[in-house]
Amino acid sequence: MKKSIAAIALATLFSANTIAAQNDWNFVDLGYTSANYEDLDSNPDGFSIKGSYLVNDNIILTADFQRLSDDLYGVDVDLDQLSVGAGYRFVLNDKTEAYAILSYERIEAKAQYMGYSDDEDDNGYGLTAGIRQMVGENVELKVEAGYVNTSDDREMSYTLGGRYYINDQWSVAFDYALASERNLTSFSARYQF
Repeated sequence: MKKSIAAIALATLFSANTIAAQNDWNFVDLGYTSANYEDLDSNPDGFSIKGSYLVNDNIILTADFQRLSDDLYGVDVDLDQLSVGAGYRFVLNDKTEAYAILSYERIEAKAQYMGYSDDEDDNGYGLTAGIRQMVGENVELKVEAGYVNTSDDREMSYTLGGRYYINDQWSVAFDYALASERNLTSFSARYQF
């Protein structure tokens, strides 16, 4: 009887972690992001909200909105970035998968100073490729490369991240991204459904 209960408990633990990894593409994610720009005396920070949906075994739909704000020499600056995309995931084994995402990108910068305001926006596309691997029962690591091309700018980024699965519905993450002219540090909480 004790062996049966232990076997059921282990099977439940294993299946919960497998489910968490498989359902990880169906989520809503809320986070905090801080940026450090190389050429500016500015460290804007703010929030991000992300979502993803796995349409079938391999097709992914994604959406991501980020707003960073700062006060730069008395000027209030807001930087918004919207990304909406579709992608494909490749299951390599029961702990590892690769993915590629093509996205529409919209970037908007707003500045306000003493009642005056100005804004600029730009559109383009993004490409993202990455690998995610479970390295423990509840820990996932990811490595990602991204490219965003707009009419005004092009940017490469490289991200290293880790995620801890609290259970099959909740997880927390830390990401560090190194981009062409800035570094981003993010913390987030995710609800998987």
